[in-house]
Amino acid sequence: MRTYNIGKLAKEVKLSIDTLRYYENLGLVEKPLRLPNGYRSYPQETKNRFLFIKWAKAMGFTLKEIKEMLSIKNASSDTCEIIKVQAMVKIDIVDKKILELKKLRKSLKEIVLTCEKTPGDECPILEDFEQCK
Repeated sequence: MRTYNIGKLAKEVKLSIDTLRYYENLGLVEKPLRLPNGYRSYPQETKNRFLFIKWAKAMGFTLKEIKEMLSIKNASSDTCEIIKVQAMVKIDIVDKKILELKKLRKSLKEIVLTCEKTPGDECPILEDFEQCK
């Protein structure tokens, strides 16, 4: 079975050593075996776990949610349904963020149009900001 020291594992999963230690301290991965020289020795399963955590974070899940998912995986026979519900909640959150970003984009475009219509050195954005004080 292949094992990794912390430096090699960090390179393989493209996370910092500090991040690996942090996830370890949070209990997201099991504490690794310590070699006689004191170095950590991680098995392939731990590498896979770090890759899952990285992927789940990229999907928008928090570390708390990831920890819950991992505990569900180990404790529930209905894992897929539970994770599906969590993913559907994330979809709703993403949809709301998309709407907010579209509104923000529209507002910024309106600001740019206002600037384009204003001659000279006057800046309507800065003038509006000054009025907000």
